[in-house]
Amino acid sequence: MAASGVLVLAATVFAVVTAGAAGGAAPAGRAGAHVAGAPKAAAPRIAKPPITQNPIVFGTKRKNETAAYCKRHYGSDSYLLTPKVIVLHFTGGNDWKSAWNYFSQDVPDPEFHELPGPVSQFIIDQKGVIHQTIPLKYRGRHTYGLNYVAIGIEFAQALPSGESAAWADKQILNRPAQINAGLRLVKWLQATYHIKLSNVIGHSMAHSSPYYKDLLHPHFPDHSDWQKADVLVFRSRLSSVH
Repeated sequence: MAASGVLVLAATVFAVVTAGAAGGAAPAGRAGAHVAGAPKAAAPRIAKPPITQNPIVFGTKRKNETAAYCKRHYGSDSYLLTPKVIVLHFTGGNDWKSAWNYFSQDVPDPEFHELPGPVSQFIIDQKGVIHQTIPLKYRGRHTYGLNYVAIGIEFAQALPSGESAAWADKQILNRPAQINAGLRLVKWLQATYHIKLSNVIGHSMAHSSPYYKDLLHPHFPDHSDWQKADVLVFRSRLSSVH
Protein backbone atom coordinates (compact mmCIF):
# COMPACT_ATOMS: atom_id res chain seq x y z
CA MET A 1 0.00 0.00 0.00
CA ALA A 2 1.25 3.51 -0.85
CA ALA A 3 2.25 5.86 1.99
CA SER A 4 -0.64 8.21 1.22
CA GLY A 5 -3.05 5.31 1.53
CA VAL A 6 -1.66 4.46 4.97
CA LEU A 7 -2.21 8.04 6.15
CA VAL A 8 -5.79 8.07 4.88
CA LEU A 9 -6.52 4.73 6.57
CA ALA A 10 -4.98 5.87 9.86
CA ALA A 11 -7.00 9.05 9.83
CA THR A 12 -10.18 7.11 9.15
CA VAL A 13 -9.54 4.68 12.01
CA PHE A 14 -8.78 7.58 14.39
CA ALA A 15 -12.02 9.32 13.43
CA VAL A 16 -14.09 6.15 13.99
CA VAL A 17 -12.52 5.42 17.37
CA THR A 18 -12.91 9.03 18.50
CA ALA A 19 -16.56 9.10 17.46
CA GLY A 20 -17.21 5.86 19.27
CA ALA A 21 -15.64 7.15 22.46
CA ALA A 22 -17.66 10.33 22.30
CA GLY A 23 -20.86 8.37 21.86
CA GLY A 24 -20.15 6.19 24.87
CA ALA A 25 -19.36 3.03 22.89
CA ALA A 26 -17.86 0.14 24.85
CA PRO A 27 -14.16 -0.53 24.30
CA ALA A 28 -13.28 -3.25 21.80
CA GLY A 29 -13.97 -6.69 23.24
CA ARG A 30 -16.35 -5.24 25.87
CA ALA A 31 -19.49 -4.74 23.79
CA GLY A 32 -22.54 -5.65 25.82
CA ALA A 33 -20.54 -5.87 29.06
CA HIS A 34 -22.39 -4.91 32.23
CA VAL A 35 -20.50 -2.04 33.82
CA ALA A 36 -23.02 -0.61 36.28
CA GLY A 37 -21.98 -0.88 39.91
CA ALA A 38 -18.83 -2.29 41.47
CA PRO A 39 -17.59 -5.71 40.23
CA LYS A 40 -18.46 -8.71 42.38
CA ALA A 41 -15.65 -9.85 44.64
CA ALA A 42 -14.34 -13.26 43.72
CA ALA A 43 -14.83 -16.02 46.24
CA PRO A 44 -11.59 -16.81 48.09
CA ARG A 45 -9.74 -19.70 46.56
CA ILE A 46 -9.12 -22.64 48.89
CA ALA A 47 -6.02 -24.66 48.09
CA LYS A 48 -6.43 -28.39 47.68
CA PRO A 49 -4.51 -30.18 50.43
CA PRO A 50 -2.02 -32.95 49.62
CA ILE A 51 -3.96 -36.18 49.07
CA THR A 52 -2.38 -39.62 48.73
CA GLN A 53 -4.21 -41.92 46.35
CA ASN A 54 -4.75 -45.36 47.88
CA PRO A 55 -7.65 -46.64 45.78
CA ILE A 56 -9.64 -49.75 46.53
CA VAL A 57 -11.09 -51.70 43.62
CA PHE A 58 -14.32 -50.01 42.56
CA GLY A 59 -15.04 -51.92 39.38
CA THR A 60 -18.20 -53.08 37.65
CA LYS A 61 -19.17 -55.44 40.48
CA ARG A 62 -19.01 -52.81 43.19
CA LYS A 63 -20.64 -50.18 40.99
CA ASN A 64 -23.57 -52.51 40.35
CA GLU A 65 -23.82 -53.37 44.06
CA THR A 66 -23.79 -49.67 44.96
CA ALA A 67 -26.47 -48.82 42.40
CA ALA A 68 -28.66 -51.68 43.65
CA TYR A 69 -28.17 -50.61 47.28
CA CYS A 70 -29.10 -47.02 46.43
CA LYS A 71 -32.18 -48.20 44.56
CA ARG A 72 -33.36 -50.17 47.60
CA HIS A 73 -32.62 -47.48 50.17
CA TYR A 74 -33.01 -44.19 48.29
CA GLY A 75 -34.98 -45.00 45.15
CA SER A 76 -32.01 -43.89 43.04
CA ASP A 77 -30.47 -46.53 40.77
CA SER A 78 -27.00 -44.96 40.57
CA TYR A 79 -23.49 -45.23 41.98
CA LEU A 80 -22.65 -41.61 41.09
CA LEU A 81 -22.39 -38.94 43.77
CA THR A 82 -23.42 -35.29 43.81
CA PRO A 83 -22.04 -34.22 47.23
CA LYS A 84 -24.27 -32.19 49.55
CA VAL A 85 -23.04 -33.34 52.98
CA ILE A 86 -19.69 -34.12 54.63
CA VAL A 87 -19.77 -36.71 57.42
CA LEU A 88 -16.99 -37.07 59.99
CA HIS A 89 -16.20 -40.53 61.37
CA PHE A 90 -13.49 -42.28 63.31
CA THR A 91 -12.31 -45.74 62.39
CA GLY A 92 -12.21 -47.52 65.76
CA GLY A 93 -8.51 -48.34 65.32
CA ASN A 94 -5.28 -46.35 65.31
CA ASP A 95 -3.91 -47.83 62.08
CA TRP A 96 -5.43 -46.32 58.94
CA LYS A 97 -4.40 -49.37 56.94
CA SER A 98 -6.75 -51.61 58.92
CA ALA A 99 -9.68 -49.47 57.82
CA TRP A 100 -8.44 -49.48 54.24
CA ASN A 101 -8.15 -53.27 54.28
CA TYR A 102 -11.71 -53.59 55.57
CA PHE A 103 -13.05 -51.21 52.94
CA SER A 104 -11.22 -53.02 50.15
CA GLN A 105 -12.72 -56.44 50.95
CA ASP A 106 -16.25 -55.58 49.81
CA VAL A 107 -17.92 -57.91 52.29
CA PRO A 108 -21.47 -57.56 53.71
CA ASP A 109 -21.74 -55.18 56.65
CA PRO A 110 -22.42 -56.59 60.14
CA GLU A 111 -25.68 -54.66 60.65
CA PHE A 112 -27.75 -55.38 57.54
CA HIS A 113 -25.56 -57.97 55.80
CA GLU A 114 -25.78 -56.09 52.53
CA LEU A 115 -23.42 -55.36 49.67
CA PRO A 116 -21.51 -53.31 48.79
CA GLY A 117 -19.24 -53.34 51.79
CA PRO A 118 -18.64 -50.11 53.70
CA VAL A 119 -16.22 -47.48 52.41
CA SER A 120 -15.60 -43.79 53.04
CA GLN A 121 -13.96 -41.63 50.41
CA PHE A 122 -11.12 -40.57 52.73
CA ILE A 123 -9.09 -41.84 55.69
CA ILE A 124 -6.82 -39.44 57.59
CA ASP A 125 -4.06 -41.14 59.53
CA GLN A 126 -2.65 -39.88 62.83
CA LYS A 127 0.34 -38.26 61.10
CA GLY A 128 -2.02 -36.12 59.02
CA VAL A 129 -1.73 -37.97 55.71
CA ILE A 130 -4.99 -37.91 53.74
CA HIS A 131 -5.65 -41.19 51.94
CA GLN A 132 -8.31 -41.24 49.22
CA THR A 133 -9.98 -44.62 48.70
CA ILE A 134 -12.49 -43.96 45.90
CA PRO A 135 -13.10 -41.09 43.47
CA LEU A 136 -15.38 -38.32 44.66
CA LYS A 137 -17.74 -39.03 41.78
CA TYR A 138 -18.64 -42.38 43.38
CA ARG A 139 -21.02 -43.02 46.26
CA GLY A 140 -19.47 -44.74 49.25
CA ARG A 141 -21.28 -46.58 51.99
CA HIS A 142 -20.47 -45.04 55.36
CA THR A 143 -23.55 -43.23 56.74
CA TYR A 144 -26.95 -44.86 56.82
CA GLY A 145 -29.55 -42.57 55.24
CA LEU A 146 -27.00 -40.24 53.60
CA ASN A 147 -24.79 -42.31 51.33
CA TYR A 148 -26.50 -40.95 48.22
CA VAL A 149 -25.33 -37.38 48.98
CA ALA A 150 -22.46 -37.65 51.48
CA ILE A 151 -18.68 -37.65 51.42
CA GLY A 152 -17.27 -39.69 54.30
CA ILE A 153 -14.05 -38.80 56.10
CA GLU A 154 -12.57 -41.31 58.55
CA PHE A 155 -10.06 -40.25 61.18
CA ALA A 156 -7.86 -43.10 62.39
CA GLN A 157 -8.67 -43.35 66.08
CA ALA A 158 -9.21 -46.29 68.43
CA LEU A 159 -12.05 -46.49 70.93
CA PRO A 160 -10.73 -48.45 73.92
CA SER A 161 -13.13 -50.38 76.11
CA GLY A 162 -14.66 -48.09 78.71
CA GLU A 163 -14.07 -44.88 76.74
CA SER A 164 -16.79 -42.85 75.04
CA ALA A 165 -17.13 -41.56 71.49
CA ALA A 166 -16.70 -38.04 72.86
CA TRP A 167 -13.35 -39.11 74.32
CA ALA A 168 -12.26 -40.41 70.91
CA ASP A 169 -13.40 -37.22 69.18
CA LYS A 170 -11.27 -35.18 71.56
CA GLN A 171 -8.16 -37.27 70.86
CA ILE A 172 -8.53 -36.30 67.22
CA LEU A 173 -9.25 -32.64 67.97
CA ASN A 174 -6.10 -32.51 70.11
CA ARG A 175 -3.83 -34.18 67.54
CA PRO A 176 -2.58 -31.22 65.46
CA ALA A 177 -1.32 -32.95 62.32
CA GLN A 178 -4.44 -35.07 61.94
CA ILE A 179 -7.06 -32.45 62.75
CA ASN A 180 -5.38 -29.76 60.64
CA ALA A 181 -5.37 -32.11 57.66
CA GLY A 182 -9.06 -32.78 58.27
CA LEU A 183 -9.87 -29.08 58.45
CA ARG A 184 -8.03 -28.32 55.23
CA LEU A 185 -9.73 -31.22 53.45
CA VAL A 186 -13.20 -30.22 54.59
CA LYS A 187 -12.64 -26.56 53.71
CA TRP A 188 -11.52 -27.52 50.21
CA LEU A 189 -14.47 -29.90 49.75
CA GLN A 190 -16.88 -27.19 50.92
CA ALA A 191 -15.48 -24.73 48.40
CA THR A 192 -15.37 -27.26 45.58
CA TYR A 193 -18.91 -28.58 46.03
CA HIS A 194 -20.57 -25.53 47.67
CA ILE A 195 -21.39 -27.43 50.85
CA LYS A 196 -22.85 -25.36 53.66
CA LEU A 197 -21.25 -25.34 57.10
CA SER A 198 -24.45 -26.77 58.58
CA ASN A 199 -24.00 -29.80 56.31
CA VAL A 200 -20.63 -30.66 57.86
CA ILE A 201 -21.83 -33.18 60.43
CA GLY A 202 -20.77 -36.10 62.57
CA HIS A 203 -22.02 -39.64 62.03
CA SER A 204 -24.02 -39.27 65.24
CA MET A 205 -25.97 -36.40 63.64
CA ALA A 206 -27.18 -38.21 60.52
CA HIS A 207 -30.86 -38.21 61.50
CA SER A 208 -30.87 -34.43 61.91
CA SER A 209 -29.71 -33.84 58.33
CA PRO A 210 -32.36 -32.48 55.95
CA TYR A 211 -31.02 -34.97 53.40
CA TYR A 212 -31.57 -38.03 55.62
CA LYS A 213 -33.66 -40.62 53.82
CA ASP A 214 -34.10 -44.38 53.87
CA LEU A 215 -36.91 -46.34 52.27
CA LEU A 216 -36.33 -49.56 54.23
CA HIS A 217 -35.35 -48.57 57.78
CA PRO A 218 -36.12 -44.84 58.25
CA HIS A 219 -35.64 -44.94 62.02
CA PHE A 220 -32.38 -46.88 62.19
CA PRO A 221 -30.38 -45.42 65.12
CA ASP A 222 -27.41 -43.16 64.54
CA HIS A 223 -23.86 -44.20 65.32
CA SER A 224 -21.98 -42.44 68.11
CA ASP A 225 -18.84 -41.16 66.37
CA TRP A 226 -18.35 -37.41 66.25
CA GLN A 227 -20.78 -36.04 68.77
CA LYS A 228 -22.50 -32.73 67.98
CA ALA A 229 -20.55 -30.75 70.59
CA ASP A 230 -17.28 -31.89 69.01
CA VAL A 231 -18.52 -31.15 65.50
CA LEU A 232 -19.30 -27.60 66.64
CA VAL A 233 -15.68 -27.25 67.75
CA PHE A 234 -14.55 -28.59 64.37
CA ARG A 235 -16.80 -26.14 62.53
CA SER A 236 -15.51 -23.20 64.58
CA ARG A 237 -11.94 -24.04 63.59
CA LEU A 238 -12.80 -24.06 59.89
CA SER A 239 -13.02 -20.25 59.94
CA SER A 240 -9.26 -20.04 60.44
CA VAL A 241 -8.47 -22.14 57.36
CA HIS A 242 -7.67 -20.09 54.25
